[in-house]
Amino acid sequence: MATPVYNIPQVVTGSVTSVGAATEIEIACGDSVKVVQLERVSSKHTAGSATTSTPRIHRVPGGTAGNIDMVFQGSATPIADLFDVEAQGAVSNTYENGKLYLLPTPNAGADNVYDYVVVYRVLA
Repeated sequence: MATPVYNIPQVVTGSVTSVGAATEIEIACGDSVKVVQLERVSSKHTAGSATTSTPRIHRVPGGTAGNIDMVFQGSATPIADLFDVEAQGAVSNTYENGKLYLLPTPNAGADNVYDYVVVYRVLA
């Protein structure tokens, strides 16, 4: 992976299928531990059996809600709505591999499909 660009907004976008409650999406911020500031988290449920989702971002794989490694947690959002929140003030280190982990966290099924956007800055 290329050397990260410091203090310039970086945008990660994608789509993911077969999403269940524990599905993690890797957000690569570099190739080693970095200090990052989240700026925006957006997700949109486009198919599947869930009726709400509560997006979270963790700094370690396998993170759980309410754990010290949780960097960001959104509010429960009805599936028909776009979850789009400014995450100013959410500053954290990444995992040792330079990644954060986005969990869309649907409330039901493992057949869900999401589009997502995460905006962040590498501070150090």
